[in-house]
Amino acid sequence: MNELGELLKRTRMEKNISLAEVQEHTKIQVRYLEAIENGQWNILPGKFYTRAFIKKYAEFLGMDYHELRDQYQHLFPQNEEEELQPVKRQRASSPPFEGVSRWITKILLYAFVILIFIVIYIAVVQTMNPKDEKLSPDPDTSIIENQNPARIPDGPSNPPVENNREEPAPPPQPALSLVKEEGINRFYELTNANQIEISLTASRGDCWFELRDATDGKLIEMMTLKMGETKTWTLDNNQVRLQLGWPPSADLLVNGQIIPTKDVQSSGLEIYITLKK
Repeated sequence: MNELGELLKRTRMEKNISLAEVQEHTKIQVRYLEAIENGQWNILPGKFYTRAFIKKYAEFLGMDYHELRDQYQHLFPQNEEEELQPVKRQRASSPPFEGVSRWITKILLYAFVILIFIVIYIAVVQTMNPKDEKLSPDPDTSIIENQNPARIPDGPSNPPVENNREEPAPPPQPALSLVKEEGINRFYELTNANQIEISLTASRGDCWFELRDATDGKLIEMMTLKMGETKTWTLDNNQVRLQLGWPPSADLLVNGQIIPTKDVQSSGLEIYITLKK
């Protein structure tokens, strides 16, 4: 397989083109270009993207992709279904209602907290506003006081106490903000949240993704979503990195906030999400 990579590398160097220039024109990351030239195919994100990257790289160098494919036919993946089959088996083994049960649990928890706030608020209002019959003066007492004004002691009258207590503020909602962009990398900060909740839907076609802990690089999950499928995660990690193979095919939500991907015209997008507690 390295014969093809050496041919592409030799052609590029003969034309005095750097890998950075190739990335700028083809939108293929430098590390994937290096993997193609060095024959490190395990680094590339699946057989489908391997064929697409080689085609785009060869056409940029002015080479005939179909001629390369015929010449190195034994090096190209023959059947894309071979790659997708393990993914189907892996998804079938996961519990179908796991994501739904987590959402139901969270909704019940939030409803219980709101109910507690309502009960506390009603108790405070009743304590600060006693019944009207206690505030109304006794008629017989008023007559006696009017007949004997000399018995009323002199002194400053106490002004009525006003109820200045504020109502309890509702809990703050999660907020997601874009901090910066560097090429295909986007950095977001999530506040007013205890966990990172991610929902990824392949709305407009198949979408390959890779989710890792951005601190230690540990892999959380990697697979290809078929069109119409959805994956959700609730994570305690402080920072995660989500890589999308073809962003326009997917819809992405983080704690209910939309991260735009439909208008991204590139073959890759890396999203970093940092939880600020």
